[in-house]
Amino acid sequence: MRRINTHATKPGGWLMLVWLVSLVWSQVLAQSGRVFQAFDSNSQQVTPDLTSSLAFVHRSNDLPADLTKTVDITDHPAFLRVAETKALPGLHLTKRVNKSRAAVGDTLTYTISLMNNGLAASGSLSIRDSLDTNLQFIAATASAGSFTAAAPGGTWSLTNVAPGDSATLIIRARILLDGLVYNTASLPGVDTVQACTSVPIKVCRGSEYQFVLSVKTGYSRYQWYRGSVLVQDSPVNSFTVSAPGEYRVVADSLAGQCADLSCCPFIVEEDTIPAFKLFAAAATCLNNTPQSNGQIAVTGLSAAFRYQITPGTSFTAATPLADTARVPANGVLAVNLAAVASSTPYTIRVYNASGCYADQTVLLPPTICTCPPARCVPTVIAQTRSRRSTAGTSLRKSLRIPVGLSPSEGGGR
Repeated sequence: MRRINTHATKPGGWLMLVWLVSLVWSQVLAQSGRVFQAFDSNSQQVTPDLTSSLAFVHRSNDLPADLTKTVDITDHPAFLRVAETKALPGLHLTKRVNKSRAAVGDTLTYTISLMNNGLAASGSLSIRDSLDTNLQFIAATASAGSFTAAAPGGTWSLTNVAPGDSATLIIRARILLDGLVYNTASLPGVDTVQACTSVPIKVCRGSEYQFVLSVKTGYSRYQWYRGSVLVQDSPVNSFTVSAPGEYRVVADSLAGQCADLSCCPFIVEEDTIPAFKLFAAAATCLNNTPQSNGQIAVTGLSAAFRYQITPGTSFTAATPLADTARVPANGVLAVNLAAVASSTPYTIRVYNASGCYADQTVLLPPTICTCPPARCVPTVIAQTRSRRSTAGTSLRKSLRIPVGLSPSEGGGR
């Protein structure tokens, strides 16, 4: 049994057979506008005579298995007259996504395109679109037909896509979780297409973590890469990640064939808190009375960070001064701290969006509202210039004046 591949032929055209054999129309298949014909080279004459149409069909049982035609068995190529043809659609499905790498909360836009490269209209079609569970459907817009949303995606219904025409469906979805997100579209019996996006997983620097990656079985060799470095080459279809980086796998050297992780890598990023500084200002006095207006401020952080304050040299989650709050634009974290008699520690914990945190301690200075007691310090004042008195003698004076007292305070002493 041999197989040849010919283009679909118009009515009144010819098919040239390059082997001198008798055709047995036991199988006539069409795919994307092309016809596959199987024939038996051992038979020279079979019946009945081919006077009916040559049909281009999807299934072999659409024509009788004994539909045959005797051809010329001389040394010249044989020609078969095609009286009438039945054209078929040639449908092709594609899908693409606007971001190959994104973050949790981002919106992805998927474009699903159906093209008819065949010779006939498509008829009624139902294309199923499925979103991952870590994607939230937002909206869909179709250039033709209609889309009915139904978890986890929906169905795109089309009728009669003409030869040479195409139709497009645009789906928007929001990312709920990190890792890898997929969107799959399927036209039963024709095609299944998929698009993926890498969503980096954030881990806190200095923490311990492990992620077990696994891909489909059935291959004999799995080459796991971290960036461009080969980290595991074995028949095992899984790999454990415990360090930051971009991980992908090549199965049986089929690079770029999208064996799960070869198109969209698994990405781990270590996250940390940037350097920041704390400042504390003591509570003030009013008429020798301490006030509760001690302050703590920070520099180097934006409103993207959150914080919490506890008393002491270490952070104690059970005794916070207030609920977790965002760092304000002016950087002032506390404005109502009670006055203290001696330097008092407060610990501030700063969080980022990933939940990573850093602790730092600052000392609130003491508040002193009373003046210190007065002290008398003898001071000798000597007259350094003299003048003669009328009696011709010099005058020198020594005075002792207590200092450190106001006139009113020292008046009674």
